[in-house]
Amino acid sequence: MGNTPLKALWLKITARLLGLILLLTALFFIIEGGKLLSLGGSGYFLISGIFLLVSSIQLFRLRASGAVRYLLFALGTLVWAVMEVGIVFWPLISRMMFPAGLAIIAFVILPSLRQPAPTRGNANCKYRQLCSRLSDDSGFRGCVCRHVSTS
Repeated sequence: MGNTPLKALWLKITARLLGLILLLTALFFIIEGGKLLSLGGSGYFLISGIFLLVSSIQLFRLRASGAVRYLLFALGTLVWAVMEVGIVFWPLISRMMFPAGLAIIAFVILPSLRQPAPTRGNANCKYRQLCSRLSDDSGFRGCVCRHVSTS
């Protein structure tokens, strides 16, 4: 076949919707986390906001690194939550419900995002035709593009 199929519509919608949710969350965390830090509070929210912003940009670009970064954020949030409240169900679940729900979505779309970037048109075929012509016309058959089989 040669060409990689274009990314599925469901993947584009899901990744960009997740990216939008993360972008809005990131902006809130950066703004309010900065205020909290200036009042002597935890730097977790400001750092998380920056991390989420990078993740959302990568998800808008349909890059697997956006989902991976978000999963790392969720893992870091789990560590922070356990350090803050211990293994107590209600305080822990209230800190982890939103990040865990989005982590499930990121985990589900990650394999599809890891597929190679789609190609538009038939650039590879045009390249092969050009190499074939160059090798035939110049007398260097097979030397210019060894991967092209000329019949």
